[in-house]
Parts: sequence; C-alpha cells; structure tokens
Amino acid sequence: MYNPITTGIYPIHPNILGFIADVMSRRIRNLGNIDYILTFEAMGIHIATALSLSINKPFIIARKKRYSEDMIEVDREGDKLYITKEIADKDILIVDSILSTGKTIISTVKTLKNLGVNLKGVYIVVERVDQGGCQAIKKELGLEPWSLVKISVNETGVKIIDINM
Repeated sequence: MYNPITTGIYPIHPNILGFIADVMSRRIRNLGNIDYILTFEAMGIHIATALSLSINKPFIIARKKRYSEDMIEVDREGDKLYITKEIADKDILIVDSILSTGKTIISTVKTLKNLGVNLKGVYIVVERVDQGGCQAIKKELGLEPWSLVKISVNETGVKIIDINM
C-alpha cells in the first residue's frame, strides 16, 4: 500500500495535510490541556507538524537514534526509540500516520506511564484493521485510538471500512 500520507513516496499536498489537521484539531478540542504532541520518526512528522500549527502546541519526535544521553529509551521488540526527558509528567497526545499492529504505541505508552505522562489520546490517520493494532492497544492499555480512515488490505487490494470525520 503506497500513498503519500503513510509512505511519503508520492508528494504530500498541503490541502490534504490541512484537512487532516482540521479534522484532528476539531476532535481534540475537548481533551483539555495538551503540553505536547508526540509522534514517531519518520512518517508521523508531517502529521504532527500540521497539527502543531493548527492547535499551536509543540511536538516531540520519538527518534530512531539516540541524540543525547538524557533521552528516554523505548524498547520495541528488538529495536529502540528515543524520546526527550522533557515529556515526563506532561499531558501528551500521540499522533501517527498509520496504525498496523500497535506494537510501537503499546511500547511507548508503557514507557511514558512510568514517567508520569498523562496520555490524552491516540490519533491515527489510517488504521489497518486487518493488522489488529487497535484491538491490541485496547487489550494491553485499555485505550481506544481514534482513526480518521479505517482500511483493510489483502491480496485483492485496499478496502475502505470507515471514515470518521
């Protein structure tokens, strides 16, 4: 499945990013205070940037490389992510371009809860329901991610299951 939002192979048009940010920002208005948006390197960065501009909140990127010794390590089944310690004891919103198995979000949230982070929600642009990530997150964390578009992918193609606006 190749598209600009989840793979970045094709040009990402500003009107599409604006639309995503608008829909998400309308959804998160009732969440109360948010100190930071948290996203994942690399394909969540453009979503977090657009949302950050829309709601005027800074964002933090969970990086694949440790850039300083004071970064928090997230173990996600064999590889690592690194997040600035600035996130400790803050109100955060996680956003990402795609949810497949949910393993990255589950590992990250478990680490963040140990740091006193108050998770305000998980917002996804595209959810692959065929990968079971939303159900895994619900089972492991008791959280229900919100997704803009739910799809199923199989050998015959991509099927849109639902659009939440």
